[in-house]
Amino acid sequence: MRILLVIGRLKRSGSVLGAIALAKQLRHLGCSVTLVTLAHKDTWDTYLLQELTVTGTRVVSADSHTLLAVFRPAKFTRFLQEQKPDLVCSYNIRPDFLNAVSKGPWVSVSSVRVFLGDAYRIQLGRILGSVAVRIYCVALRRMDGVIAISDAIYKWLLDQKISPQRIFHIPNFLDEKWLKEDLMDLPPTHDEIRVVISGKLMKHKRVDWAIRAVCEVANEYPELHLDIVGDGPMRADLERLVTQLGGDGRVVFHGKIDDLKPLLNNAHIVLQTSLVEGIPRALMEAMARGKTILAADIPGMNELIQERVSGYLFDSNSLPSLIEQMKFVLRGKAFLPSLQVRGYITENFNPRVSGEQTLGAFQSMLFAKEGK
Repeated sequence: MRILLVIGRLKRSGSVLGAIALAKQLRHLGCSVTLVTLAHKDTWDTYLLQELTVTGTRVVSADSHTLLAVFRPAKFTRFLQEQKPDLVCSYNIRPDFLNAVSKGPWVSVSSVRVFLGDAYRIQLGRILGSVAVRIYCVALRRMDGVIAISDAIYKWLLDQKISPQRIFHIPNFLDEKWLKEDLMDLPPTHDEIRVVISGKLMKHKRVDWAIRAVCEVANEYPELHLDIVGDGPMRADLERLVTQLGGDGRVVFHGKIDDLKPLLNNAHIVLQTSLVEGIPRALMEAMARGKTILAADIPGMNELIQERVSGYLFDSNSLPSLIEQMKFVLRGKAFLPSLQVRGYITENFNPRVSGEQTLGAFQSMLFAKEGK
């Protein structure tokens, strides 16, 4: 089967890393896989490109990243015709729209990785967000199939009147390399206790909650520190908040980094405070390193976290709940055993199993299209 996986830009993000992990699994299963980026190759992340080159995955540019390309899809359609795929699977809004409106004999699939209803309303406001969701759902209904990486996303798609015969619930999964590295069944033993949070610094990520919680809990546990990984429009406001709370020296902004492993290796707790997620890869990577997770109890997250087995959940509407859960972990030194956490992610979000399920779904869609 000739498969194209279409992304926006070749840069480090949950959706792009998900596409790369799937490409590797599909190649193991005998498929011909090409990663297609809408952006010009001058914008590609060289670290990711090198990784793809080593694994033998072909990367090409469709050079269709402008907004105008969505309204004039003929160029992208010609590109697909030249590639002659059996199936095209797209990730995120712009690739999804181009995939939906391009006409050809291939199977069109979207991989929906975020709880879209809440995501758009939070980022765009209630009215514009609702309009965006309606438009997006029109595109999804034009697809031959949709992959939902969480049960919450699957149910949401059903609520949007997308046929259940065209929705496939396949859990998110990591690149196998994360599950093969040596691991100690103990958290770090140095004097500091480090909490890591990573992601784009946007309002709905609520990194301010992480800062407020750590600065509050540090009054009782002065060895507590916070490492913030990522960048975004809220960074200046968050830096001012740290200063206001007296957290300078305790809270460190690292910006974007290519390799999160050194920070994860030194962390005791990995924190997720976002209002909306799918099944975030950042937490899955931390769990593969055996880290104790503290996360908001929201759709998707509560599928990844089993209380006191793979992590801890706090009330997503309550900052005091986050503070109390953090104190509970520190008070009882209730860091979860590393091998237990990795074992949970390996058993329940196994890359080989999910890769086989995805190929099975693709084959089912192809058979259904050929039978029409």
